[in-house]
Amino acid sequence: MNITTLKHDSTLLKETVYNSEDKTLAVTFQNGARYTYKEVDHETYQEFYSVESKGSFFGKNIRKKYEYEKLEEDGDQKGK
Repeated sequence: MNITTLKHDSTLLKETVYNSEDKTLAVTFQNGARYTYKEVDHETYQEFYSVESKGSFFGKNIRKKYEYEKLEEDGDQKGK
């Protein structure tokens, strides 16, 4: 399994975890909200990884383009 975890110095993003095997991107926002984005292709993640403004890239290229699930604090999931 290939998992990449990044901590972010961003006003929007706190942490991201990308699993290249199942193409999921788990995102923790600065406000504590957690989401998992599905079917995020490796090329999109590589672009995200390499840009300076990850929050801006996320907003334009990931947030509204991929199906997601909101992760509740107690571990329950709420799907879109």
